[in-house]
Amino acid sequence: MAPQLNIIIVGGGIAGLSTAIALRHSGHTVTVLERHSSPQALGGPIGLTPNATRVLIEYGLREVMEEAHVAVEGEIHFRRWANGEVLDSMRRDELTEAYGFPAWSCSRFKVQEILANVANKRGVKIIFGAQVFGIDLEKPAVFLKHGTEMDADMIVGADGIRSVIRGAVTGNTEFKTSTPYGSYNVDFPRSLLQSDPEVEPLTRGDNFWFGPQIVVAINMPDYGDNLNVAFGTVSDDGREGDWHTHGDLEKLKAS
Repeated sequence: MAPQLNIIIVGGGIAGLSTAIALRHSGHTVTVLERHSSPQALGGPIGLTPNATRVLIEYGLREVMEEAHVAVEGEIHFRRWANGEVLDSMRRDELTEAYGFPAWSCSRFKVQEILANVANKRGVKIIFGAQVFGIDLEKPAVFLKHGTEMDADMIVGADGIRSVIRGAVTGNTEFKTSTPYGSYNVDFPRSLLQSDPEVEPLTRGDNFWFGPQIVVAINMPDYGDNLNVAFGTVSDDGREGDWHTHGDLEKLKAS
């Protein structure tokens, strides 16, 4: 029988919580340290394709995910940017038929909320407001604010683009990418869009528009009365890993 380990995961986002559930499923003692005081309702829509839902279902999350209304009816439409012409469409059940597992579309924060609840119920200890400032690679151990030290058999770094853990291991806390693209996320009242016969069909299913240097996606089915529209375009606003920067509306219109 494999030994039970005491594991600390730094970062309580989707990656950290998914890892926590998997490790707890294998019988390990798991603690998640999240620097924020509560789960963060950040980010736009997320598509869970069969390769991802297979893992969630394997760990027993199918019922709770579907109860949260993330299993969505409707087609996925890929449209021409200039006039909205549908270039191709795909039914979600086509993916299920091809791969044996469903495709779900939902809000990123809803996935994080579900994972946190499941992890907590299964015995994972989640500590909010626990910012890690450094680690001891030899013990190993993590150091929190006010000098608190926590020992572990293994430390997993899931603390994002400016990872303290990556910095301790490689000496580099900045993760550089070569993409010039940025994403603008805008929320619209769903009821307002549904009141317009011309726009209403776009509130069902997922829609993507592709054009020169820009991609637009509209979905977020589990977001109450709000519908999220994400614009991916060339942008020099903000910086990598900064999710709170207010975009320049005039720049977005010009793109």
